[in-house]
Amino acid sequence: MDVRAPAVIKLFGEHAVVYGKTAVAMAVDLYAGASAEGAGRLSIALPDIGKSATLPDEDLHRIYGAFSSRESIGGFISGQGMDRDLLPFASIAAALSSRHGARLDYEVTVTSDIPVQKGLASSAACSTAFLAALVKAKGLSLPDGEFMELARIGEMVQHANENSGFIDVSTSYYGGFVSFSAGSARRQRVPKPLSLLLVDTGPKKKTSEMVEAVRSRYESDPVQTIAILDEIDSCGIKGIEALGSDSPDRLEKLGSLMYDNQESLARLGVSSGSLDTAVRLARVGGAYGAKLSGGGGGGMAVILPRGNPDPLKKALEGSGFHVSEITTSFSGARDFMQSGAKPAATGCPT
Repeated sequence: MDVRAPAVIKLFGEHAVVYGKTAVAMAVDLYAGASAEGAGRLSIALPDIGKSATLPDEDLHRIYGAFSSRESIGGFISGQGMDRDLLPFASIAAALSSRHGARLDYEVTVTSDIPVQKGLASSAACSTAFLAALVKAKGLSLPDGEFMELARIGEMVQHANENSGFIDVSTSYYGGFVSFSAGSARRQRVPKPLSLLLVDTGPKKKTSEMVEAVRSRYESDPVQTIAILDEIDSCGIKGIEALGSDSPDRLEKLGSLMYDNQESLARLGVSSGSLDTAVRLARVGGAYGAKLSGGGGGGMAVILPRGNPDPLKKALEGSGFHVSEITTSFSGARDFMQSGAKPAATGCPT
């Protein structure tokens, strides 16, 4: 693949970020990749799911015209008559071509080793990698803000939500650690990577469903819900401080905040029985910290192990969970696009 874009986990702030609170995300060493080869017109290939499409210039102009004049994202999607898995990429390409007057005569192939629908930002990584491959092939130079705005179009279309993708796209683009609050993403300078256990606790509910459940709770009991959201916000703010610290008890503080964040999320109603079990096993196994990652209602838990992770990994697997080891990826799509860098799991970017 010409470029790669890493998966993303949430260390702090799920759901609270919707209400202007702080969230912290980390890019990890699972990747979506994309390559662009010269062709007569734009072709999009998704071999992982056996889908492809060829789009002449007039189709790109039509798609961008419909997108830029949309009354709603749902109306735009329903009006295109295009496969839902391909439309996010076509929409990104249409915006890039129209805004920059660029003829996109490439065959772009997108693949991914990121599990889908598990809260790992698979679609954001694919959108980011796809755009990076086109920008690199065309020799364009886009400001960071514009690149992320264009990549986020894929997330808007994928999730039929105008507000999707801010933190996922920015983290997959930059790599490393990114915080997000009040509509603004900020890279965090963290000197050391984190090595975590990623625990698949089973099928997860749709993020939109979990967001709506929190919204209903907020409307019915605003005082208590705001108090919980403020607790989560505090975990995020303190988590940023702990991540950037070089103190000997850095991991102890970070893990304690992860447990605190999980307890708040459980009280918010977005955990699940399987997630609770994984976190309980982490505590019993002596882990520094553990919590759900993403929208909740199932899906992934992340655990910060203490010392050798193998005994805890075996205990989790013995309880029926699939467990893998992940590490911070300090290389984001921007690095691959600009220099063709190989994945860097250590070292803070300059």
